[in-house]
Amino acid sequence: MPIIVTFTINPAVDISTSVAIVQPAHKLRCAAPRRDPGGGGINVARVVTRFGADVLAVFTVGGRIGQHLKELVVTRDLAVRADPLPIEPVSTVGAGDSFLGAMVARLAAGRDLEDAFRYAVAAGSAALLAHGTELSRRDDVERLVGSVSVRKVDEM
Repeated sequence: MPIIVTFTINPAVDISTSVAIVQPAHKLRCAAPRRDPGGGGINVARVVTRFGADVLAVFTVGGRIGQHLKELVVTRDLAVRADPLPIEPVSTVGAGDSFLGAMVARLAAGRDLEDAFRYAVAAGSAALLAHGTELSRRDDVERLVGSVSVRKVDEM
């Protein structure tokens, strides 16, 4: 079976809890909170694995939530990450779309995951330099890609 790749630009840690019964005017005693990795592509990847297929979940991470998300999601053979580039954003509009577009283009061209991810990070970062709704420009991506340091998660 071919590998399935999902992309999640805005991942989340979903927190839920439950109560035995909801009664008006009574104090509710909730069960311990449950934390699950979330976001469209991550959720699809979780279901795909339940049906026994191989899947690669690609998602952005950063900060404490990103670290927690990574701990919840990365359990397969390969996971890569890159530190953000030191860019002062002009606008964040289109950064996720630029990231995804570059990732898909590189994978479709037969490039490996690390190369595709490197270009995706460069494209998402390049979009931060663009005004308004403009997406990343190829010349900015090519200029930034050499600064993107991609490493396997177990090398951190």
